[in-house]
Amino acid sequence: MNINLYKPRRLWVLATVFPALAIIALNYYLQWPTNITHRFLLVAANLVLVIPGSKLFSTRDKHLFTWALVTGFLFVIAQVAGERLSMIGTLAESDHVGWDLLLLTVSTLGLAPAAGGMFAWLCECIQRTWDKPFSSTKTYRYSHSTVFLFSTVILLLCWLPYFMAFYPGLFTYDISYQYLMYKTGEYSTHHPLLHTLMVGFCCDIGRLLFGYPVKGILLYTVIQMVLMAAAMSSAISFLYRHGTPLWFCIVLLVFDAVMPFNTLMVISSTKDTLFAGCVLYLLVMIFELVDDPAILKKPSWMIRFVLIQVAVGLMRNNGFICLIGVLIVSVVGLLHYRTTAMRMIALCLCSIILYSACNAGLKAAVNAKDGSISEALSVPIQQLSRVYVMTDDEAKPEILKWLPLAGEYANSISDMVKKSSTVTVEQLPQFLKLWLDVGLRHPIIYLDAFGHLTKGFYQLDEEPPQGGQYLETKFHESVEDMILPNSQWPWLRDLMSALYSNRGYLDIPLYSAILSHAFWCWVMLFAFMGSICLRRKDVFIAGVIPFALFLSILLGPCVMLRYIYPIIITGPVLIGVLLIAPASRSNTAAMCP
Repeated sequence: MNINLYKPRRLWVLATVFPALAIIALNYYLQWPTNITHRFLLVAANLVLVIPGSKLFSTRDKHLFTWALVTGFLFVIAQVAGERLSMIGTLAESDHVGWDLLLLTVSTLGLAPAAGGMFAWLCECIQRTWDKPFSSTKTYRYSHSTVFLFSTVILLLCWLPYFMAFYPGLFTYDISYQYLMYKTGEYSTHHPLLHTLMVGFCCDIGRLLFGYPVKGILLYTVIQMVLMAAAMSSAISFLYRHGTPLWFCIVLLVFDAVMPFNTLMVISSTKDTLFAGCVLYLLVMIFELVDDPAILKKPSWMIRFVLIQVAVGLMRNNGFICLIGVLIVSVVGLLHYRTTAMRMIALCLCSIILYSACNAGLKAAVNAKDGSISEALSVPIQQLSRVYVMTDDEAKPEILKWLPLAGEYANSISDMVKKSSTVTVEQLPQFLKLWLDVGLRHPIIYLDAFGHLTKGFYQLDEEPPQGGQYLETKFHESVEDMILPNSQWPWLRDLMSALYSNRGYLDIPLYSAILSHAFWCWVMLFAFMGSICLRRKDVFIAGVIPFALFLSILLGPCVMLRYIYPIIITGPVLIGVLLIAPASRSNTAAMCP
């Protein structure tokens, strides 16, 4: 047999059989209709999926093939499981668990090559951009400071209309509770103390200078806008001067300037905004280090690196995950880069020690109480409460002892039950023992509870729960404290509120898809997995930070855009660095004017 004919035939057979089996399995697993039109569409879908599947099977790079297939598998199982939960409510019905799990496995394995083929094609497209020579005369025509200042000015100008529309800024989300803590002096570590004090100090300045605390919110908003513009501009400047295609730098600038999660979050007083800016700048500093390890000898850079890590840790309670991620990567670096890794470990340890000292100092200074341990137990609480409302398990009385409001279980948010939790730090082992014992009896219910709570972060067509907002634009007024909005452009304020607080964006098909929480999570995840497929250690090292954050967010109480805002603004930057030819990374320093 002619081997040149055999291989293409084998590729097409594999690429045809896999999606065919998957579609048959999906037809039963998702309980699709069986009319003629639907069957025709399934056949057409099978033919379309053959193309990306054959692309994967024809890949000669075994490393790319393996990791593209893994990525495709993760993507497909997230979509299939999320769709099953949306349509039927459970991953497997109790009377035929084995059959349902088999169908889930077959459909996922069958569609993984097609999804992996698309991912492999994207990776090859990135590789083709590396073939274009990096030219300092064409690509790097302007200095670092010029690009930085230009980007900063453009961002501030584009954000200005929204600032005027929601003047003096968005006093939203948890900030009203934080301000109440500052006002009463009854602090809790439930909210980051540094951010609470920053907002409180600004309000005090507004009261002292102008007689109105709302002027302090204006000051805070302006400071935040400048800091966020600086963080985003530093990323754009880095990409530009290291050879990322000019078109991508322009797209990133437009993305930062006009997308609603930027235009509204930068004027929102929520803690997540400055935290995201700190995470983004930390990524830029890591890219600078990877590009030029000699920078570790510069005291100014080392001081900035330690301070930005401390800021990341202090600006949000789960920011400590980022510090641990950088430390772990540094320890792993000992295997190949002993001197550089040792210096990085020393800096990371300094950052963790300084963060711990600052956190303890702030807590002691304001006599803050520890936040409830239940804030870290959203998933276990959700799982136990689902068992309580859906079964007659023998542990129901004990569940009610720990969770008095277990009967108020809601699929998409744990706050209803969590607020009644009686779990304390001392009693945590007993609670976890109960959680484990019940979970061994009801593993599918535990998976269902976790899936319903988090699917908005990975299922692309998932809509926010009924009544849920994309972005909060309602100003939390306080007449007594004279914290009141004073919109200069009410028509723009009303338009933004209608689109995002009142879910009007869902009526715009393509736009609503781009604004999906899951879309931006997958942008980051594809960039992170792409760093593995393309053997890009620089992107992998930096990508550990948003990836670790994503894992911690999955343990949170609900799906909310502000939780993933750091992921939204770092994912495109990871892709931008992937577009830089590896060979040019060592030459760009000499090219910079």
